[in-house]
Amino acid sequence: MAVNRYDSTTGRPIFEDTDAPDIKVDPTEAAKYAAEVGNRVVRASLAGLNAYEYRRPGLAGHALDTGLEYVHDDSGWVLVGGLDTGYVPLTTFGSGWSATVGYEPWIRRVGNRVDIGGAVTRTTTLGALATIVQIPAGFRITNATYLRKFVAGVVASTQQAVTIFYLSDLSHYLQVNNTYITDPPLGASATVPLMGSWYVD
Repeated sequence: MAVNRYDSTTGRPIFEDTDAPDIKVDPTEAAKYAAEVGNRVVRASLAGLNAYEYRRPGLAGHALDTGLEYVHDDSGWVLVGGLDTGYVPLTTFGSGWSATVGYEPWIRRVGNRVDIGGAVTRTTTLGALATIVQIPAGFRITNATYLRKFVAGVVASTQQAVTIFYLSDLSHYLQVNNTYITDPPLGASATVPLMGSWYVD
């Protein structure tokens, strides 16, 4: 049957069966709505999106295994928001710090969002100020010289609360200061979890 009316909120074509039999079937309207509005496919994985037969430019896709959104550009699925670096190990430590075995620190960027995790361990007693680990290029804040309190953790071995700072004018190291520890000084073998996020320019 022909379209009787359109939903005022979504524009969905509505076919009512109160009419007399009508040979003017209008599948074109339904197809038009589906093409203009129904442009998102959900699959269990990115591989499932790649296997979808009707891939086309502008088609949106969601992969359940990654939890990420993609859009097809006629050559492949592109992550919405830009690149995904995956989990990158942090390896440039300040004096007196090392990676915590089994909880090695990492950093990841998805689009413009940066997340950091893992943990670090003191190898000596902390002085008044210490740089912990350096943020690599591509993950750095460049439009601010001082970002306060981006991450706060609890030292697992001593239960001291610690506040960590990001100083972009300090070679992009995370920094901890005994002024921001509940019971300084922070001794050797103390473990500090890293957790936080920020957006790059």
